[in-house]
Amino acid sequence: MALLAHVTLLGQDFHTVSGMRFGFAQALTLFTALGVLFFLLEERYVRIHVMRPMVFGAAAVALPLPLWFNGVVLPVGHPLLKAHLWLAMVAYAIVGIAAIHAVMMVVVDRGLHRKNLERPNPVNPLRAVLQRNAPALVPLEHLLFRMLSVGFIVLSIALALGVVVAEGAGMGGLRVDHKTVFSVLAWATLLGLLLGRWLGGWRGRTAVRWTLWGFFMLSLAYVGSRFVAEAILHRLG
Repeated sequence: MALLAHVTLLGQDFHTVSGMRFGFAQALTLFTALGVLFFLLEERYVRIHVMRPMVFGAAAVALPLPLWFNGVVLPVGHPLLKAHLWLAMVAYAIVGIAAIHAVMMVVVDRGLHRKNLERPNPVNPLRAVLQRNAPALVPLEHLLFRMLSVGFIVLSIALALGVVVAEGAGMGGLRVDHKTVFSVLAWATLLGLLLGRWLGGWRGRTAVRWTLWGFFMLSLAYVGSRFVAEAILHRLG
């Protein structure tokens, strides 16, 4: 029910009479909504219950953000443009969720190399609890690459639709700006990681680093710039 309410509020905020509303707050809300959905689906197959407070807590924090950060309303009329915008946001959310799993892999890997893992950690008991209850590393790694594959496919479709829409508008292709550049860099990073996994068996910290770089590029492509414009420059102005 909570997820349904989250999605309902998200849909109402995105769609307005004048067009579609976009901003870093809307992106984070979509990100956390998909994060909850993926978590509920994958929890049935992978022991990731330790992530429940983090996932649900992030969703609770992100949900009211659009009340303070309104974003910008884009006059979107063409259905392909709507699909492009939605898929781009969904791709960002999926890669972001994969980045969270990559961080969890680091926690699990460090836990496996700690000799005192079975004893309570008097210095940081929370870390010890997280490590003891973290999912197994191999299933988590498989889940990571499943998410990255889906995210790469969605991002590829979003970029292709962007080219089609730009060609139809007589722009001669995608406009070369920071969003396009960082989106293409993120796409290339994910492609390189998936090829490295397929051809070279990449895993572990190499996979984590490439995943985080891909997510960082996507963040710079949209959410980071919108955050600066809406939360920082707007306040200063």
